[in-house]
Amino acid sequence: MRKSVLAWLTAALLLLGACAQPTPPPTTAPATAQPLSPTPQTPAPTQAPPTLNPTSLTLCTPPIQRLNPYAVSSATEYDLLGLVTELPAERIGYRWQLRLLAAWPQVQVDAVTLAPNSPYVDEAGALRTYADAARLTLPQMTVTFTLRSDVQWPDGSPLTAEDVLLGYALAREPNASGGWSALAQVTERLEALDAYTLRWVGLPGYVSDQVAGLLFPPQPAARWRGLALAAVVRDPLAPVTGPFQVTSWRADGLTLERNPHYSGTQPALERLEVRFVQRAPERLPELVRSGQCDVLAPELAQQLEWKRWEPSLQAGEVVAWAAPVEVFLRLDFNTTSQRAPMLQDAAFRRALSGCIQRTRLVNALAGQFLMPAQSFLLPQHPAYQAAPLLTMDEAMVQLQALGWEDRDGDGIREAHGVPGLVEGTPLTLTLTVPSWYTVAAAMVAADLELCGVKSVPQVVSAQTLFATDGRNPLAGRSFELALYGWNATPPSVCGAWLSERIPTAATGYQGENFTGYASPVYDEACRRALRSSDSAAIVSALQDAPAS
Repeated sequence: MRKSVLAWLTAALLLLGACAQPTPPPTTAPATAQPLSPTPQTPAPTQAPPTLNPTSLTLCTPPIQRLNPYAVSSATEYDLLGLVTELPAERIGYRWQLRLLAAWPQVQVDAVTLAPNSPYVDEAGALRTYADAARLTLPQMTVTFTLRSDVQWPDGSPLTAEDVLLGYALAREPNASGGWSALAQVTERLEALDAYTLRWVGLPGYVSDQVAGLLFPPQPAARWRGLALAAVVRDPLAPVTGPFQVTSWRADGLTLERNPHYSGTQPALERLEVRFVQRAPERLPELVRSGQCDVLAPELAQQLEWKRWEPSLQAGEVVAWAAPVEVFLRLDFNTTSQRAPMLQDAAFRRALSGCIQRTRLVNALAGQFLMPAQSFLLPQHPAYQAAPLLTMDEAMVQLQALGWEDRDGDGIREAHGVPGLVEGTPLTLTLTVPSWYTVAAAMVAADLELCGVKSVPQVVSAQTLFATDGRNPLAGRSFELALYGWNATPPSVCGAWLSERIPTAATGYQGENFTGYASPVYDEACRRALRSSDSAAIVSALQDAPAS
């Protein structure tokens, strides 16, 4: 099996007091080595949080410095932005809902020929500069957006195309951060055709079916016209487009109240007090039990080890709620390893994958909020297809059939008649892992040991793991097994096994296909998904990607 996705990370955790009714904001994924994902997206939760009917709540969070979609420095800032920022369109459960747009965007795709030194986007979403003398023709998307003419800022002034252009300008600044900065990188230009119509043109090669998400969040041009991002973020009480507006910002927190000019349905809450908490993690349960905090933000709640929450959860004093995000724990097998040539055998890889008890791993790592995975897509995605997995017993039978037996009784299998290996070679593999996943790696190692496979941990630093040179065991492809986190946003996720995305010295160690997997059938299906701007065609292409 070329893809062994262990478990989806569900990092969007809320801890709620038993008397609370939250309005859950969008949440961000943990920082990992991620390919470019220009459009910020939030999958729908698997189930709704508790529903009660207060008119005000106290939300406790770590301290934050700003609330601006173009200068995001923490997960909590991202979470709170969902309360004050209304996006032009929002994707929920893989379906787009228009917010500030009057109609579905109009899309046109043209073929353009690149000039030398022109920027473009390759099929896996990476930014490139065209340096070849030969002609290269790529698709270029043009999307026309029409804003609603009835949307107003809290002061009653109309929201216009000029406000969106300001958002684009802020996203382009060198110190901008977050998903909108990534979108600006693949944008060739954005222009206003009139007060409510804008035209977005992408870089050649950038094609997406998520066209509704290609418009930047508007910012109040009347207030910030001519200001740089550094000055903008120092304005804490700026006009907003979301359901709440900041009416007070203090050293110990801020107050959010209903935005009377919000263009959507008014929220049930009238007021939200955000309290900045800087206390020892072990004191957090008492803040919820005592009513000082109705809701703990994810970033705050996860400061405390999960088992410390269990007494309050079991007593019904708090409720935990989490939504899945498109990030997974990725266990890679190096299919071209010279030291471990057995990894080139798909049947051997399938057996190793069957040794991993995904459900046990999830249960043992409850505080990391994982769910088992049988695909590189979330179960909610329309292209999701669960790959068949071997049980551990079946995996051990298959290892035996492939020539791996424990004849000396030491608990580790040896090679007996395995092509390319000396008779009696023990089944030992290195497991490369970043330091923050050592607990998960220990669980994987324990499962492998039950199958008679010895794994030797190789812990690496973030600096080493994310370097774009041969010292990186992933990019340099010197590993045998590797466990790490990765972005799983479709369809770009399929690039992780695309043959042209294998990093080598010749490519400057660029590319995310660290396994070295190569299949013409898979490549064709993945390329169709990456090249299409039609959602149905992308679903069909992802379903055609072979599972092994």
